[in-house]
Amino acid sequence: MPRNGSGVFSPTAGIPVTSGTTISSTVINNILDDLGDEITASLPVSGVAPMTGVLRATLGTVAAPGIAFVGDTNTGIYSPGADQIALATNGTVALTISATQTTTWAAAATFSSTTTFTGAATFSAKTVGKAFDVDAITSVASATTTDIGAAATSEVLITGTTTITGLGTSNAGIRRRGRFEGILTLTHNGTSLILPGAANITTAANDRFEALSLGSGNWIVTSYVRASGFPVLTTVATADLPVGTIIDRAYAEYTANTSLSTTTPADNTVPAVTEGTQILSAALTPKDATNRIRVRVAGSMSREAGAGTLATVAIHVNGAAASWAIPVEVTDNTTAYPFAGEYEYVPGSTSAQTITVRVGNNTGNCRMNGTGSTQLYGGTARTTLVLEEIAAA
Repeated sequence: MPRNGSGVFSPTAGIPVTSGTTISSTVINNILDDLGDEITASLPVSGVAPMTGVLRATLGTVAAPGIAFVGDTNTGIYSPGADQIALATNGTVALTISATQTTTWAAAATFSSTTTFTGAATFSAKTVGKAFDVDAITSVASATTTDIGAAATSEVLITGTTTITGLGTSNAGIRRRGRFEGILTLTHNGTSLILPGAANITTAANDRFEALSLGSGNWIVTSYVRASGFPVLTTVATADLPVGTIIDRAYAEYTANTSLSTTTPADNTVPAVTEGTQILSAALTPKDATNRIRVRVAGSMSREAGAGTLATVAIHVNGAAASWAIPVEVTDNTTAYPFAGEYEYVPGSTSAQTITVRVGNNTGNCRMNGTGSTQLYGGTARTTLVLEEIAAA
């Protein structure tokens, strides 16, 4: 056997030969056989034959790997410790596999095709390229800049109540889906944090979102779903609404059947704000000065015994004299006389509009929601006031 267990070659008996002596053919033949066996057992550099046993390399170091390359001796494979293997490039560790098969990438890793993880995977830094799903959720505390891009998973839970103005710097194309644990404010910014409706959003527990990184610290929230099921409500410009759309509404009602003694003259003068008795008031603030305000009033009334037979119902805008009025003939005091009316006007500003309704008989007392002495229908007879803001052309 020419090599021992350590790979040291030992010549056969009779070697070396002595000068001036006869060389035995047996010795020559044995040494040639040994040399032939060793040549056959060697790995040909041309690659014409494979290894038939274990290839054993020196452990090496990160600067001088045990398996390296001609002209690039600081790049290759080495073992940094028992049962470990590592890859080095340019004398620096690039990848390590531990004795428990944990793989550690020393720098950014780019996966250019489908990558399957059959066990747990932990990512301690931002991923490069497009985000991917992993079976975990990372909790991220809310902050002025809530860096969801740094989360090791594509699913995040945002905790806390701090107002958020940014979502951190991540590569363009990174996506994050998440859920809010509580109430906070997402602040809209047309560049760095683009929100649905271009308006701030006040979150609620279990609201959900999806966001896309545009790079350079800029994000767009592509989806936002409220836990309540309601949509994200935003302010809509009147110009974007169809003509006639009801933008806002207010309502008031009067249910009493009490004696109203302040009279309103039945003549050709505009009813003053001091005439009749105010029974209804409602207000709304227009979204646009050019929209129309529609006022609707309806109810029933009567007169008390001995009172006049012509009552007045008047609509007043912002405490001024009547803008609209109708007469109601109350022939007797045992009958309830219904009335209804509608009036529209352009507010001309976005200041609050207060609408009041005043009623009065021409002489004597009148009553609402019944006869001149009795309420009807157990209080369900009522006089109502409805205000509506309507989108203009």
